[in-house]
Amino acid sequence: MNIANDETEVLLETIDNLQKENEMFKMILEAIPVNLFVKDRNCQYQITSRFCDLINGVERGGLKGKTDFEVQNSDDIAQLFYDDDQRIMNSKQGSRILAPTLCGKEIKYYDIYKEPLINTYNQVVGILGLVIEPESRNQDEINYIQYSQIFNSIDSLIFDYELKTGKIVVLKGMEELTYLVGIKDNFVMEMLDSRSIADDDTDVFLNQFQKIGEGETQCTSIFKIKDDRGQWRYCTLSLTTVFDRYFTAHRAIGVLSFMDETAKKSREFDLSVAEVKKNFSSIIRSRFETMLYINSNLGWYQIIENNIPALAMSGTIELLKAFSGENIHPDDSEEIVEYLSRLSNTASQCPRDRKEVGDVYTTFERRIKRNEEYRWNKIKVFPFYSLDGKTTDYVITISDVDHKVQVRKQLEIRQANHQIIEVLSSVVESRDLDSGNHIKRIKEITREILLTIMEYHPKYGLDNSTIEVIVAASAMHDIGKISIPDTILLKPGKLTSQEFKLMKEHTIKGCDIINNTSAIQDKEYYQYCYDICRHHHERYDGNGYPDGLKEDEISIAAQVVSMADIYDALISKRCYKDAYEEERVYEMIMNGECGVFNPILLQCLKILRRKLKMFYQCDN
Repeated sequence: MNIANDETEVLLETIDNLQKENEMFKMILEAIPVNLFVKDRNCQYQITSRFCDLINGVERGGLKGKTDFEVQNSDDIAQLFYDDDQRIMNSKQGSRILAPTLCGKEIKYYDIYKEPLINTYNQVVGILGLVIEPESRNQDEINYIQYSQIFNSIDSLIFDYELKTGKIVVLKGMEELTYLVGIKDNFVMEMLDSRSIADDDTDVFLNQFQKIGEGETQCTSIFKIKDDRGQWRYCTLSLTTVFDRYFTAHRAIGVLSFMDETAKKSREFDLSVAEVKKNFSSIIRSRFETMLYINSNLGWYQIIENNIPALAMSGTIELLKAFSGENIHPDDSEEIVEYLSRLSNTASQCPRDRKEVGDVYTTFERRIKRNEEYRWNKIKVFPFYSLDGKTTDYVITISDVDHKVQVRKQLEIRQANHQIIEVLSSVVESRDLDSGNHIKRIKEITREILLTIMEYHPKYGLDNSTIEVIVAASAMHDIGKISIPDTILLKPGKLTSQEFKLMKEHTIKGCDIINNTSAIQDKEYYQYCYDICRHHHERYDGNGYPDGLKEDEISIAAQVVSMADIYDALISKRCYKDAYEEERVYEMIMNGECGVFNPILLQCLKILRRKLKMFYQCDN
């Protein structure tokens, strides 16, 4: 009995200690400024910290039993949180999102961490959440934007834009644009599909979102938008990037306002001036990667901007010559050292004609050692009058151009390849009398589609350099037709099954020609030529030839050239058919009458439709 009593006392003491610890944790939770909450399975708040209640402007415990639809001032924001809660409960995995939050009438962006609460039966019984206001690297330099003034603006529509998915959350609506609240998927695409942006302004609209996606922190444009009554009205849209705590941009806030014709002209002028200033600053920064000033009279130099760690920040010209001898490639250093000697020896030889100073500069391309590796650099020497007006001082700028030099050499090879390919392609074109400028149009259409894919579908990894290689290689798509007899190639009627079988062989024979074209020295160029030539008649559903590839087995380059080839063939007159109207061509491709295409390509065609139509009108 004594043992039992002892165990009971120990148990009671343990319970008492746990209660004391629980009270202590409650006091700590109440004291520290942490925004903490717990929701139940119905997404209702059950436990909140004092700071959480304070931030939301309610009395202590005032959030209990409420959902975000009752707490937030925006249903769109509440829906964003509700959808995230449902994902956590269904997947049993936590989340971390950067999201807009309305605190009274003030809009702030917070890092929100949420984790599922799972019981012993492996069931989700609720969600534990922690909200942290993002911190910048340097608060004096970067202050996260508080949007209270914008939010209280009467005449503006405010929305949050997620860069990755293109979805928006309307933070403040406008009576004239209530239809925007209903947009749940990609904002840009839905605006274009619904023709809510004037046709003449679609490029402006697309370009603005592209710039924000590519890293610009603020971008403004002017375009016409359709209001709820179907009336076209001028508006200005400003997009501002919002950064998370790691200074990474995932979201942007958009502010859209209407304007009249007078305000439009004034705003356009302001935006033009701002764009010129921004471009000018960008040019200056890019030119002066490393910059140093030489005082000829004192024989001394001083670094202004430095991207070469081995170069001392200041010193004599003799020290600069010693650096050149040690760090510039042996084939180049002697010339540079000699040039620096001339600079130091001409301190008193000020030009008689002041126009000579500042208007004339010397440029070198020389190899400088960086991290134990010689890289090509562009060196520019700018002469200018010293402060006393009697001697000539100098500014030297140094920029790493190794990549540019390598690319230039590559381009020289590709230019030679271009000429060979153009000659070979023109042979095919001269035999097919109806083709006219077919190859030229194929290249232009291919470029437009690839640029659109690069903008909206980064998973394909396209860049401007790759696109230009593919565009050049597209000219070789029908090179195999050199081997097709004129009786088949120029036949005005429908081909027989045997004739069509021979015609299909142009893909294989074209690859043989490419393999035997030794002048194509560029490996990347060769691979695209071969791939496009062989696979531009493959189809997304596997019903093409010669290899019966399907879906992503077909390279995106071959898919794009295939669409360009079919589009041009349909809209142009050929020996075996008349030209179709653009509307009919568009319907045939979209409806799959010419074979099944990748949905992404169909989406691109939809975006480019107006531009392609105008292209053919100009070409004719």
